Amino acid sequence: MTRLPFPADSFDAVTAMYSLIHVPAPEHGAFYDELARVLRPDGEAVVVTGAEAWTGENPDWLDSGIEMRWSWPDLAETKNAVDAAGLRVVAEEDVTDSLGGTFRHLRLAHSTAPPSR
Repeated sequence: MTRLPFPADSFDAVTAMYSLIHVPAPEHGAFYDELARVLRPDGEAVVVTGAEAWTGENPDWLDSGIEMRWSWPDLAETKNAVDAAGLRVVAEEDVTDSLGGTFRHLRLAHSTAPPSR
């Protein structure tokens, strides 16, 4: 997710639903840079992150024998990375998942794009 195999300005819309949270928090800025690169200037994206910084792991996720890891920065650091990538938050909402976790859904657009109505 930090080195997407697509040319610049490839997509009108991009979603990262519960995937970015598996990228180590220090690499989230690289993801937002890549998102801005592949998203067309009038495009939008929806991403899911956490509201407060958190890192966790489970060596046997859902009794599958597979290790699962999660990591995200706090919301202020996320918004700084979004801004630094030339994106802006146009809407956000907290959503509770079926396992009881609360995540922040962010709708993003290029900073140069007009606000959506």
